[in-house]
Amino acid sequence: MADQALQVREEAPLAAAGPTLLQVIAAAAADPRVDIDKMRALIEMERAIRKDQAEVEFNAAMARLQPKLPRVVKSRAILAKDGKTARSKYAALEDIDAVTRPLLDEEGFSVSYTTEDSDKGTITIATVRHRLGHSIESRAWMPFDKSEYRTDCQCQGSTMMYGRRYAFCNAFNIITIGVDDDGQAAGWVSAEQLKNITDMVAACEMNPAALAAFLKFAEADTLKEIRARAYDRVMTALRAKEKQHREGVK
Repeated sequence: MADQALQVREEAPLAAAGPTLLQVIAAAAADPRVDIDKMRALIEMERAIRKDQAEVEFNAAMARLQPKLPRVVKSRAILAKDGKTARSKYAALEDIDAVTRPLLDEEGFSVSYTTEDSDKGTITIATVRHRLGHSIESRAWMPFDKSEYRTDCQCQGSTMMYGRRYAFCNAFNIITIGVDDDGQAAGWVSAEQLKNITDMVAACEMNPAALAAFLKFAEADTLKEIRARAYDRVMTALRAKEKQHREGVK
């Protein structure tokens, strides 16, 4: 409910501007005395407002999404030549998709992919679109993934899947971890600490600007990248902010 209330407050000024301008355009279109150039200017103005609104909504949805995205466990293995020993581990695109798609759908995001050829590799382009129309691109260059055990077509397919995975993770700042790594090895807050922080942020009903200022204070790009050493300092600040917010609402 807090997120919905915040969304209404953010959208209201922009939503109000759209219909008002459309009414002006409709009235002008019905008046044969209206100059056609002025009519075009009004239409372009309305388009610009909608474009700005779409970008604002995209950024707000991304800000809400970031603290919800989980770290994805590297559960797949690349085997050594003996076919038994795990040479390295990774998180497959289908595993990443399984845990992120419901969250992306909830915020109105969709993703599509295209590729471009480059010297000795392929560029994969992930286009992230929001339901109101704004979009961004994330590009990942991958060298051709050759293997003596695969045909050329299979190697090309493997290269494309690698590219999709990296482009997608870059677009949404997805972090992959080892099976036994709860984040502490990299110094991040634990899953329980992250939940406490996320709950407090929600209680404070932060808008995107306030959330950005908080992350700067926490010295992190996202909530899940807050360092464990900063947990107590961050929670103290959040409790104080939540108290101020509660008293301001009364």
